[in-house]
Amino acid sequence: MTKKQSQKPIQQNLAIGDVQTHTPMMAQYWEIKQRTENCLLFYRMGDFYELFFEDAIIAAKTLDITLTKRGQHQGQDIAMCGVPVHSHESYLHKLIAAGFKIAICEQLEDPKEAKKRGPKSVVKRDIVRIITPGTITEDNLLNARSHNYLLSIMEHRGKVALAWLDISTGDFYSQSTDKNDLINILHQLEPSEILFPTEKKPLFTELTALFADKISFLPLSRFDSQNTHKILCDFFELPTQSAFADFSAEEITAAGSLLDYVRLMQINHMPHIGMLKNFQDNYFMQIDRAAHINLEICQSAHGKNHSLLGKIDKCHSAGGARLLKTWLSAPLCHMQTINNRYDAIEWSQNFNQNTADNSLQIIELLKSISDIERALNRINLQRGTPRDMQNINQGLKNSFKIKALLAGTIKHAPTLIQQNFDNLHNLSSLQQQLSAALKDELPALARDGGFIKAGFSAQLDHLHQLSQNGRQILLALEQKYRKKSGIDTLKIKQNNVLGIFIEISTRYADKLDTDFIHRQSTATSARFTTNELEESARNMVEANHKAIAIELDLFTSLCHEIMQFSAKIFDIAHAINFFDLVLSQADFADKYNYCRPIIDDSRQFHITQGRHPIVELSNITQQQNFIANDCELNQNNFLWLLTGPNMAGKSTFLRQNALIVVMAQAGLYVPANQAHIGMIDKLFSRVGAGDDIARGHSTFMVEMLETSAILNRATDKSFVILDEIGRGTATFDGLSLAHAITEYLHDVIKCRTLFATHYHELNQLRTDCPNLSNMHIAVKEYQGDIIFTHQIKSGSAERSYGIHVAKLAGIHPNILKRATHILQILEQKQDLPDIAKVDWTSESSEQDVEQQAWLQIKNLLNDTDIDELSPKQALEQLYHFKNLLDKNK
Repeated sequence: MTKKQSQKPIQQNLAIGDVQTHTPMMAQYWEIKQRTENCLLFYRMGDFYELFFEDAIIAAKTLDITLTKRGQHQGQDIAMCGVPVHSHESYLHKLIAAGFKIAICEQLEDPKEAKKRGPKSVVKRDIVRIITPGTITEDNLLNARSHNYLLSIMEHRGKVALAWLDISTGDFYSQSTDKNDLINILHQLEPSEILFPTEKKPLFTELTALFADKISFLPLSRFDSQNTHKILCDFFELPTQSAFADFSAEEITAAGSLLDYVRLMQINHMPHIGMLKNFQDNYFMQIDRAAHINLEICQSAHGKNHSLLGKIDKCHSAGGARLLKTWLSAPLCHMQTINNRYDAIEWSQNFNQNTADNSLQIIELLKSISDIERALNRINLQRGTPRDMQNINQGLKNSFKIKALLAGTIKHAPTLIQQNFDNLHNLSSLQQQLSAALKDELPALARDGGFIKAGFSAQLDHLHQLSQNGRQILLALEQKYRKKSGIDTLKIKQNNVLGIFIEISTRYADKLDTDFIHRQSTATSARFTTNELEESARNMVEANHKAIAIELDLFTSLCHEIMQFSAKIFDIAHAINFFDLVLSQADFADKYNYCRPIIDDSRQFHITQGRHPIVELSNITQQQNFIANDCELNQNNFLWLLTGPNMAGKSTFLRQNALIVVMAQAGLYVPANQAHIGMIDKLFSRVGAGDDIARGHSTFMVEMLETSAILNRATDKSFVILDEIGRGTATFDGLSLAHAITEYLHDVIKCRTLFATHYHELNQLRTDCPNLSNMHIAVKEYQGDIIFTHQIKSGSAERSYGIHVAKLAGIHPNILKRATHILQILEQKQDLPDIAKVDWTSESSEQDVEQQAWLQIKNLLNDTDIDELSPKQALEQLYHFKNLLDKNK
């Protein structure tokens, strides 16, 4: 089943009217299932989550687990499968990845309570949570170093807005945008799930096709403007709507629909969510979809590690890595904020150098901090564990130490450093309480007990003492019964079925007197109890149950204590993420010689000795040098036409400058000796070749669609890289398009552009386009071979050296010589005249192509009777031989 198929309602082979014919348990199952018809229902039965009917068939196939049966319906077996509760998260991961939503139905009471109501009573059950790709909070289901965004889109009378939320961290944003930019924004944000009104689907056919496996369609009533506005005000406890005056009506609707959806999925348990923040259009640089993919900013076809993010992410914490990804995904157009980030990295460089010991200590502290944000929101959602609590405890403890190590240098620190330092709040009372309460070794779940430290609760300590005394009593009874029976191998054991019992070998069963009451026999052993043992066991079990109940009460109380400080804990977590990012980027910049860019409102683009961050770092790993190059674009010279052979580095040069733009406006240092960049509003890329079969687009159509987007949306403040426009069609068609597009970019849009091409004819544009410069990548020829220098030089390349590159690729020498010969004819005559065909399949294919003419002459001579030729015929034959040789020179 594909992801797209999995979004359809899951049909069941059971009608509502059939409920009366079923057992009480199946009737309960069906009543609950009716409320979650678009989900797979995980129905809790003891230690397993069971699935029935078609849910079971789908799950068994997806998870590759055994499909069994339970009872019958209308004479047919009811399909069933199940997964253990203690390991269900790994199965959830597979189902979520396959595009399914899962409703978790839990037992709400102890089965013993149900039995008190009668033998046919059913344990109370209900849905406690619905899990969707955008509402996951479990660590092992999430990518620790990436946000998991749930996103909502709203359109009304042509106005479009979106809002997005990571419920695991509480980050909450909205943005009004143009319909044409929507797909680009979605590629930047990479949401896991998109909420979209079903009725709006006809207006967004391309979007719903591209993101079909991520969209959850909801009725338009879920996007009611009045209701969503009220939801926002109620959630943030705001008496009036004036707090959202700066947001568009569509943004409010999209944001409110998100909160409503989270409330429905979490069954009214809400995480801590930060106040809604607005992404203004002119505040962030727009990166079109093609550029985001081609530049491999956050993801590469070869995996994240080969992307820009993968290469420069040196953060020590998951939260720091998420913050870095956020910066790279949304470069800024706000000069002050960009410079504030530069200031923070520069300060961090000085801190690393001047207080190296403190810096190293902070790094070690960062390494030992777990994900505070996500741990806190699991507690807010009442899904927290003792380990989540310990993560918060350790995070708070380390934050105090980090603040102390920073304190001596904070007096004249820049704005962002000071703000984040102040956000390292002192929550020592909470931290001390958690330290006093929690053991060092903790269970995975609170219900398992055994996580509260001795001395924290006198009542709990008393029960633990009773339990410990009980164990001592059991050991004493074991010795007593051995002596009484004379059986040295007698043991007192425990399991979940019989509880505590006496076990002996079956051959000794007749030796026990009537005080021993038989419980069970197996092939090798016999099990007994005594009144004395049952009383001791009862006291132990009662003490254990009471102890666990007290621990659960203490856990709930500690959770409430933590939740009271949610806002401040999130401040601390965000500050830790920030310091992790700037300190690691400062160290990275020093290590690899990255510079602080100059950002202003000019048309300047001056990069001195720029390098491609991904390629350079890969070269370092392989102990290879990277050839750096300058790039100089400005008001009077804003379009470079770059020629040169394949493999020489044209695409690398184009991409490295685009990536420098992304890093610079993200507020990061860049791989160059110097960088001066006039603010760029939009970044476009037309690089590479590939079709889009799913949408019916050929390679050339994709090329033209991407180029069209650039020509329609770019402004004079944009930055554009183009690689081989027009190469996907006939030569003269492609050349004509490339010529016209270059003129339009130069004369009309006037944006800073790097255009790599093999159309050498375009070099003539320099005459008519005064702001265009011809540049080339230099190569050296040596003994018939070429050497790539990877250096950018002024002027145009003499030729493309395609045959030389083919030689490097291992093309057969005969083919290369044949191609060289044809190239010479084309360069002289500009067309393809009648060239004698060579016999590639004969043995002569192993010989030099220039030998083909002689072979033809030899064959002609063998077929000719020379004695029968007249002088005139002989002369004509000689002219024919000469013509063959001329054609194959």
